[in-house]
Order: sequence, then structure tokens, then C-alpha cells
Amino acid sequence: MNPMNWKPSNPLSVDQDRTLEQAESSMPVRLIATFDGLKTTTPEAPVSQALGIANEGGFDYLPVRHEVHGPFIGLFDRSSFQSENQLVRDVYYPIGPTDLISAETSLLHFVWTANQQPRRLVLEGTAIRGIVTLSDIQKLPVRIALFSLFIHFELLLTEHLRQKVGNKDPLSFLSEVRANLVRGKWQQFIASNMDQDIFSAMDLCDKREVAQAMKVLGRSNNLIKSEIWDIEHYLRNPIAHGAEYAENREAAGRTITAAIATKEWIDEFRVALSAHDS
Repeated sequence: MNPMNWKPSNPLSVDQDRTLEQAESSMPVRLIATFDGLKTTTPEAPVSQALGIANEGGFDYLPVRHEVHGPFIGLFDRSSFQSENQLVRDVYYPIGPTDLISAETSLLHFVWTANQQPRRLVLEGTAIRGIVTLSDIQKLPVRIALFSLFIHFELLLTEHLRQKVGNKDPLSFLSEVRANLVRGKWQQFIASNMDQDIFSAMDLCDKREVAQAMKVLGRSNNLIKSEIWDIEHYLRNPIAHGAEYAENREAAGRTITAAIATKEWIDEFRVALSAHDS
């Protein structure tokens, strides 16, 4: 095919609501929860025994049963005790209304709330069958969902910048070094018939600089800089490069905060772009 006759489609020219709904429903909590080999403890067990079970399996939490094969009544947190001589009954958390989640719930729903509720017992129908915890956000299905979230964010950011910049030269908002790098990449794109516009040659850090200069969505320069920096370094980069982003609770919390910020940017960009088109 003659490359001159090729016209790429607009990646946002789809029903975004339906796309997001389908994407979320196809990634349920059951894909990251622990069902098989679920380890539990009981109220009368010594904390030392519960710790041994948790440490052996690498678990932060253990479901608590009334007795070995009895109903689930709570959760043991291996970081919440004062002495290993205590009994589990002295330190476990009874099941509350926010401690349960359906296996079919979107895993992103768990992600959005994991900073406040880092562990939930998982229901299949009305029966508790498993557990999902904060550390599970490193698993492949979450990586796929979060990277899709980032892609949506950058597409919307780029489209919004195109509208805001208009006929101005976006390179004028960059440092001389970055402008020259973008210009060089752009010339390579043109030579390979891959050009769309200059934004396609920009890295996220360049788009962030333009966004700051344009004060997109009425946000302050500092807020734009800090939130997009966090999205890039705590969400985009570790997922794109196969790195860990939830190696501890603090790191997991940063990732979740960046993911929530990404979702908020997406929602606001969609409103702004819809208002521009109407």
C-alpha cells in the first residue's frame, strides 16, 4: 500500500464508556485473589502459630474461622499484634461490611479502595472462598488494567494539548535541549512516513511541560508537574519495564494514589474534550 494513501484512525473515536465498561468487566477480582491453598487460623490459635503460617506462605493476612472448618469470622493481620504470646482472638479484626468483595467485581474497584481497605475476603455467590490483598496489585491482570488506564490518560492528554496549543509551536514551551530532541525524532518520523503531528514525537515529560505552560484544566503549575510526574514514575515506568511497584505497603500506596490521579485526569479530560466538541 502506498504510505501516502494511509490515514490512521483516531484512537479516541470509539465509544469510550462502553470500552471502559467492557475492559473493567473482563478483569474481575477473581483473577488476582487467592482461592486454592487458602491458609486460615482460628481465634484460639496462638499468634505465634498464625505468624508461622503467614510467614511460610508469604501472607500479610489470614482469614480467621470460628474453628478449623467453621465459618469465617474475621481477619488476622500479621502486623497488628503486640506479643506472640497473645491468642488470635485478642488481635483479629471481625468481619465488617467493607471486608467482603465479589469475585466478579472489577479488580480496579479493589485498586481504587485498597489504600483504605487493603484486604478483603472474596465471595463466590454468598460464600467466602478466597482473599485479595494489597500485595496482589503487582499481579499481571492489574498491570494490564493499569497500563490501559495510563494509555487512555496519555491519549486524552495529547488530544487536549492539541486543542489548547492550536496554531502555536508546542516546542516553544520546551527547553532548547528537549526541543531539539523532539525535532530530531519528528524528522525521523517524517522520513519513515510515520508522522501525525509534532506531539507524536514527544515523550510524556515534554507533554507535561506543555501542560504546565498551558495550565490545562485550570490546574496549578505545581499540581500538574507533581501529579504527572507521579503517574509517570509510580505507574507508567515500573509497569512498562516489568519492575516491582508494590514491593512494600508504602510503594503500593504510591502506585494506588497515582492510579487514582490518572483516573481523575481521564474523567476531567473527557469532560473538557466533550465541551470543546459540543
